[in-house]
Amino acid sequence: MALTIFLFKVSNIDDPTIKMNNIDEDDDQATSDITTVKFVPEEDIPLLCAKIKFRGIHLWSNNIRIRNRTATFIARGNKPKKFNFNLATMLVPDDKLRIEFYTFNSKKKRKKLIGVFEIVLEGLIESKYIDLQEELLSDPNNYLTEYSVQLKLYYTPPDIDEQMAVLGQGENSALVDWKSMFDDEGRHGGHRYRHIHSKHDSRFKKIRSKFIGRTDDADTDSYSDSDFDDNANTNNNGQPLDENAQKRMQYNNIELLEKSLGRFIGDPYEINEWQVVVHVIQARDLPGLNINPYIIVHIGDQKKQTSVHKSSNSPYFGEVHDEVRIISKFKDTTPIAIFRLDVATVYNEKEHSFERRWAQLVNPENLGAQCGHLLVSMSVTQHGLPTKNVINEAGQEDDEFNPAKTLIPAAMPRTLFPVQLKVTFFSASELPEMMTDFLATVSKKILQSNTWQPVDSYVEVSYNTMKATTDDRNGTTPVWGEALYLVGRFPPLIRTMKVTLKDRAAIQQDRIISSFFIDLFLISESNPSIGFLPTLGPTWMFLYGSLREYTINKEQDGLSEGMGESICYKGRILMSIECHPVNSENTTNMNVQKESGIQFPEAHIFPMKRTFILFGCIYDVTMIDKVFGNSTICFELSIGSSGYLNPNELAAAFHKPVSSLTRLYPRIPIDNNKDHYRLPIDLQKPILFTKYIFHDYIYRIALSNRLKRISQHLFERIRDLELKMNSKVSNEALMEEYRKIEEYVHALPCGCGKSADISQALGTIPAQPALPDIFLWMICDSKRVAYARLPPEDVFFNLCQGEKGLYNGCVQTIFLKVC
Repeated sequence: MALTIFLFKVSNIDDPTIKMNNIDEDDDQATSDITTVKFVPEEDIPLLCAKIKFRGIHLWSNNIRIRNRTATFIARGNKPKKFNFNLATMLVPDDKLRIEFYTFNSKKKRKKLIGVFEIVLEGLIESKYIDLQEELLSDPNNYLTEYSVQLKLYYTPPDIDEQMAVLGQGENSALVDWKSMFDDEGRHGGHRYRHIHSKHDSRFKKIRSKFIGRTDDADTDSYSDSDFDDNANTNNNGQPLDENAQKRMQYNNIELLEKSLGRFIGDPYEINEWQVVVHVIQARDLPGLNINPYIIVHIGDQKKQTSVHKSSNSPYFGEVHDEVRIISKFKDTTPIAIFRLDVATVYNEKEHSFERRWAQLVNPENLGAQCGHLLVSMSVTQHGLPTKNVINEAGQEDDEFNPAKTLIPAAMPRTLFPVQLKVTFFSASELPEMMTDFLATVSKKILQSNTWQPVDSYVEVSYNTMKATTDDRNGTTPVWGEALYLVGRFPPLIRTMKVTLKDRAAIQQDRIISSFFIDLFLISESNPSIGFLPTLGPTWMFLYGSLREYTINKEQDGLSEGMGESICYKGRILMSIECHPVNSENTTNMNVQKESGIQFPEAHIFPMKRTFILFGCIYDVTMIDKVFGNSTICFELSIGSSGYLNPNELAAAFHKPVSSLTRLYPRIPIDNNKDHYRLPIDLQKPILFTKYIFHDYIYRIALSNRLKRISQHLFERIRDLELKMNSKVSNEALMEEYRKIEEYVHALPCGCGKSADISQALGTIPAQPALPDIFLWMICDSKRVAYARLPPEDVFFNLCQGEKGLYNGCVQTIFLKVC
């Protein structure tokens, strides 16, 4: 989507403040037939420039000389000045475009506003094109003047270029051809001039400023967008691209725009608002004598509480719905029974809701004790979408306890059998220090130990209502050798198990190093014929969170807790998960248990170690926000702990170059844009590389890339079919295309073609990663300010084309996120 303005000229300019030295043609012709030439002093040359405002963004034109009361913006080739606004959303009837015209001369630097043109773009939404030949301008006091402007407006709606290119016809085909009518000078943000450091730069700037009023061109760029458009359909060798390659290029442009807006499908950190409705109706057979029960619904950091019922083991909460209210303070009382459920489990149910189901309560102190049931209704919907009404009236028979109405998802069997989970932690590696350098030095002197390290790590496992921890160990490479036993049911109502690595603090509260979630559905199969219980490893799990450097500030602690996208690698941990069924009669005596002295796994179960080389080249850096100040900027490329520099190493790297860090670059402003900057790396591109040694799990990456390429191929074929369905293609051709897609799906291995949701089968996140993620950091004055996190399998090289990463060796645009 784009809004494009072509500015031709401004006429009838007669500003008395500008002294225009015109030649009196009558006097010249009366006295002599010889042509008279009168030189105008340089400081009196009248100039005019335009400022275009749209949605808070403004673009400036070059300074144009006024001749015979007219300022012509037409440059070489009779092509007007172009202003382009890339739109994130479609035009709305209230959108306005404002153009301001200023005059000044070389002697008086101050600009003077002489005319304003403003137009509402409601008519442009339907017509897509407006030609304004002679439109009068208004002065700053909103009075019409005799000045007039000539311009043309074009609006490119969503996907019109792609649809017209694929269909090759349509009413709006002219909207695609207008790009070749005019020169694409004056790009958004201006052309990126080549920058060469020279001692003559200041002299050239002075000469250029002197002659800026003598040029008649609207733009002085040596290249224009039309030059790039001519080469858009050719490859690096200059040969024309085939139709499929052009379509892939168009699809990549769409995906690039979606990624820049943060709206691409599959983003695990996309922020959405959800509405969760929980209707607590009644409870039955609660444990205890003479109790005063009440219910607390806890979702994330939000809490809601029902009213308190006096002396009742089967309270009824749902007779009046207004009794459920939000309170600001709670008494820290020990719960007598708990029921937990993943919000995703409710959302995956039919109509995203459970209606009047009996939830089995559990006592966290005694997992096998009978704690009664709770009748609830709940629903989960995205904010703004219609919600199923789960708060409705029902008959008395609907509120009677019925084992058939137990809260169990429809896809699960009605009977859940008890299981025991064995979670084993062997060791960890590459952990960060959880203490400042000053405190670490003081502690070493007090303890008088050279082997002591400022981190005492232990692991905490949370599943359902249970929590278990290992013993703490000192050092960045701790060894535990402990197993934690937890009791659950399979298939699990709680899909996720949270593993948290913490640092034991002697005085203050324990700090979280990193945490991650394990989806039990990804490491198990509930199908009775081919199913298996949750099984994982032994394998290395990579840890991510906030920055590795320890800080007293706790603003980024939420990243280490798994809230949002982690921005830094924090180490890796070796663990395994085993599960076996147990007798339901024995669960009454089973609680959380711990076993020590577990032997380290045998070496032969791990593949041999290999050295992986990560290589990257930066071609251009632009659109740097001005909030970073007048600072020097460099970039760092890292994978795991390799390539990442701590503050001391970073300060030393500025004097002694490091392969994973670029040199310092000064920022320079982008033309016609005072809010964003770029780096002068036009001629010499910085190259980054680093090495990482790890076990050879290439087969995991190969399988992942094969599935990704299958998914990409299916996406392209389905998208082509959708576009052809909207065009004048015969039904026979559409059916033939559909049969090809169907045959390809049924030919997929591993039963992917039989899956009800192919995208889910192909787009599953691997439970056991092969390599740690790649991080690209932007560093301003030794401070990390922005980053990009990349999956290693996408850039992995393989001789087999089907197992190569999607972006291996490809030039791609990466949008950095501010940390």
